[in-house]
Amino acid sequence: MAAREHCKAQGGQLAVIDDQLEAEHLGSLAQNTELAWFGLSWSNDTNTFQWTFIEPLSWEIAESMCQSFGAHLLVLNDVQEDYEMRWFMTRRRWGYFPEPFWVGLKMVNNTDYEWLDGSTFTITEDWASEEPDTHNGRELCVQVTSRNFLFSTAVCAQPRAFICEAAEGMPLTTLPPPTPTPDVYCFDVYNNTSTTEDNTNTTSTTQDNTWLLYQDFCYKFVGIDSVRGEKALGWWESHVKCREDGGELASIHSLEENYWIMSKLTNLNVELVWIGGKALEDSGYSWLDETPFDFVNWRQGEPNNIFDQEDCISMYAGNQGYWNDQNCAVPEGHVCKRPYQDFYPKHQPTVAPKGYCPSDWIYTGTKCFKIFQESVDIETAIGACKNISSSGNVASIHSNIEQAYLTSAMSTVRTSVWIGLQQQNYRYYWMDQTTMTYTNWAVGEPNLRPQRRWRSRELCVEMLPYHEAGRWNSLGCDEMRSYVCQQHPDPSITIPSTRSLCDASLDHYISYQDGCYRVVNGASTWEDAEAECQLEGSHLISIKSISEAATAWVVVKESGLQEAWLGLRYHQDKNVFKWSNGWPGLYTQWGAWEPHTNTSNYNLCTKLNTTDGLWYTESCEQEKAFVCKYENGTIVPTPDTPMEGLCPDEGNWYDFGGSHCYRIFTDEMPWKDANLRCLRENADLVSIHTQEENVLLHRAVHFIKDTLWIGLLQKRDNYGWSDGSGFDFLAWA
Repeated sequence: MAAREHCKAQGGQLAVIDDQLEAEHLGSLAQNTELAWFGLSWSNDTNTFQWTFIEPLSWEIAESMCQSFGAHLLVLNDVQEDYEMRWFMTRRRWGYFPEPFWVGLKMVNNTDYEWLDGSTFTITEDWASEEPDTHNGRELCVQVTSRNFLFSTAVCAQPRAFICEAAEGMPLTTLPPPTPTPDVYCFDVYNNTSTTEDNTNTTSTTQDNTWLLYQDFCYKFVGIDSVRGEKALGWWESHVKCREDGGELASIHSLEENYWIMSKLTNLNVELVWIGGKALEDSGYSWLDETPFDFVNWRQGEPNNIFDQEDCISMYAGNQGYWNDQNCAVPEGHVCKRPYQDFYPKHQPTVAPKGYCPSDWIYTGTKCFKIFQESVDIETAIGACKNISSSGNVASIHSNIEQAYLTSAMSTVRTSVWIGLQQQNYRYYWMDQTTMTYTNWAVGEPNLRPQRRWRSRELCVEMLPYHEAGRWNSLGCDEMRSYVCQQHPDPSITIPSTRSLCDASLDHYISYQDGCYRVVNGASTWEDAEAECQLEGSHLISIKSISEAATAWVVVKESGLQEAWLGLRYHQDKNVFKWSNGWPGLYTQWGAWEPHTNTSNYNLCTKLNTTDGLWYTESCEQEKAFVCKYENGTIVPTPDTPMEGLCPDEGNWYDFGGSHCYRIFTDEMPWKDANLRCLRENADLVSIHTQEENVLLHRAVHFIKDTLWIGLLQKRDNYGWSDGSGFDFLAWA
């Protein structure tokens, strides 16, 4: 390891010698070695000694540091010296050196660039592309990139590495190096009062080392630090966190304040921090603390509002303190601010928007959804949704109940629909800039691979129909899809839309998606509930698909019930769950560790829990609310008949009767490999749904002594079949 790197790793730097006494002392420490490195290097190219400092400082403090050694920042005031220094740096004779680094060049009188020795900068070919550019007088000092030795302007307060230079024969001074102005902590009055013996209330004053004082305000800087429990947050979450700490996301009103904040961001371990600026819906920007928006420090090319999805303002921690507009949901560090000896009140929980939705929209309790059948690309969908209202956008989904409303609606849709999720820099963000708190990806998603070689990368997201209704799939943004919009409830609509009733014979049933439903709040045993439904020519609710499961959840939840009976019951004689209308268990949505067949009570029925929309077994003797369902005028629907056709002649496929073909593999392999082997055969690991099928398969494999894989696996906290069919048959050993 190089001497400089070793010192840096130990938290220091190569030794600086200020006088003869210090030189003799260091010599005594190194008496057991012939030679030792210290931090002064002679340049044959420039005929000067140069101190090199990797610890970054602002331009002014760096120059003061150099002056404390009787030197100054590096000056390159003729072509030959510039060439020799360029050769010296680009060959990295110093090993690693940060870039860029300060040199002793600065703009004076807002007109010319001058070296510290008073000479004018004339080597114009050394400027980087589009330089010099002071960015409206903000970048007055000059830095050099060691990689290509090109000059560029920079904010003088930006910390940079630097090189000091001293002429040959110049005596080194003994002035102590300058130290940055120490941080000043806020002393604030808290609301922790105490009562003295004479019944006088006193308020204590304490020092808070998490807030720093600048002028009349206190600031708190939050980055990523697992020890302190700091983590990156979205803009809104950062606002809430600042309010919890008595502050608000910072407003900035001058270059001096901006640079002071920037100087405190070096060790936050983040590239950007949130500040309190946000775009208004109809004009400009505003600060959260309601102070005037009277100062800006945008990075060149900003604000650009990419995809019309960048409403919040962040500040670069290392890019000279410039500002950037970005999606409000991106996790970043943040800066809080509050007046000295004053505190903002804590953030109050968001109140659900008042009002309801238009009659042809879906009301979820907090927002309105509507699916539009027209097929368009994502840009057209965004424009169409935003034209609906000021709160209009392509839908964002933040909970399983919001997803349930849309999954239920997908039962009437025959194509995929756009949702408002888009990938940027390998992370997904909602187009309405809300924080991503929920996902519902299909198997193998998301991925960035185009489905066809000539298609674009899969940066946008669709919601699938049919047997995967509601699942999300990534795809190229130029594809054509239907779309789902969202907007806030309308305060002018004070009465919710009532669901339409079914025909005259079922006038007390409501029509919802695929059937007619009646919710009965009175508590009944499962058998009494089923009997009451049958008196009306219906049954307890049955579910055959993921969209029907979502509909059942929505119907029960909108009725204000915590749980209700479903029509699914366990039949001990055949170890199978069946619906009361005769349907097999084509689809199930069990809760954690379900179905649970208690050996002391096989009289088990199924209930729907509205907290999570999942199903749980319960003794049929328990009394609960229930839902009757009259399905398309058919009281007892007929299950699908077996599929016609023959099994493949090649590959040892067998027909045991029914609707499936079976192939037995005797090769031993892990479950995942076995599953992949079946998928390559356009098949699945076997799922078993009846006692008869189980017996047939057992006879077919009787010659195999070892155990065989089937398609049953644990999905999160419950079990399910890998082919997605319902887990309705049990045959545990």
